[in-house]
Amino acid sequence: RVLGQFADIVGMTMANEATLCCEAGIPVAALCTVDNYANGVAAQEPGLSYEAIIGNIEGNREMVTDVIMRLIR
Repeated sequence: RVLGQFADIVGMTMANEATLCCEAGIPVAALCTVDNYANGVAAQEPGLSYEAIIGNIEGNREMVTDVIMRLIR
């Protein structure tokens, strides 16, 4: 409940990189996906496995590819 007061998703990707880029004046952007929702925080049936994470990554691949292609165009 505490996390829900601040955000829908809490990501750990890019925190260090974004901080360093900002300090150096380098613009930064990220395209991130949810591959392992609240691992260790939310109850999941069955428990999250490596295979489940890889499955989520594969499931997001088409959407990410589409977004990147639209940005390139």
